[in-house]
Amino acid sequence: MEKTHFKLCKNSIKVGKKATNSAVMGELGRYPLFLEVLLNMINYWVRLSKINTSSTLLSECLLLSEALHKQNEKSWYASINTILKYLNVI
Repeated sequence: MEKTHFKLCKNSIKVGKKATNSAVMGELGRYPLFLEVLLNMINYWVRLSKINTSSTLLSECLLLSEALHKQNEKSWYASINTILKYLNVI
């Protein structure tokens, strides 16, 4: 997906294939797509952490994902936890 994004950006400002991706993105004021994905994941985690822990389906899923993480299993909570540790947020 990211390669397609770069190609589209390069094509829109009519530069060659060998133009530096970061220069093209800077010229257009764009960021790599993965940064937007990470930001959306963090924002979603913040919203989930604020929900009431009553027996809603979302809170149950979050608790299950957290339990899987504590058992060293792969889960969404494990992924977001890794990201937040890397960013030195938690």
